[in-house]
Amino acid sequence: MESKSLILDHSQVMQRIERMAWQILELAHGQGDLVIAGIVDSGYVLAEMLGQQIERISQVNYELAKVDIDKERPMQSEVQISLPKASLEGKWVVLVDDVLNTGGTLAYSLVPFLQVPVRGLTMAVLVDREHHRYPIWADIQGLSLSTTMRERIEVQLAPDDCAVYLS
Repeated sequence: MESKSLILDHSQVMQRIERMAWQILELAHGQGDLVIAGIVDSGYVLAEMLGQQIERISQVNYELAKVDIDKERPMQSEVQISLPKASLEGKWVVLVDDVLNTGGTLAYSLVPFLQVPVRGLTMAVLVDREHHRYPIWADIQGLSLSTTMRERIEVQLAPDDCAVYLS
């Protein structure tokens, strides 16, 4: 059986998400409409949670978008966004994922957003593992954690049971 170490408990995850929401508001302040685009699966759940925090702490309007990408073969399939590309024009976009490992998923997920004149583009992740192989970084991080390549980060984002584990 594989052993897991708790890195962040429910309370700590929720604190990080609230702090990330504040950082999003600071970056997007006065920049117009906001789109929070979460990468399926856990990235989208995190985007929903960030949106709920933004609603709780501000009056900023935002739209939630789902970004669907084949993480195993990102070059073989088109990245899908749940909003029409034209609706992104002039908006501040926050691309969200749960874990930043090599940067590949975020790099390929950027493609559709770079095809539209958005006002700005920010990336947010709950955990940055610092194993970047692409020139990609997250402007907003819940936690930066140096790990070995053999270690694995597991993020749980259930409404009543959020946690981050290292195994």
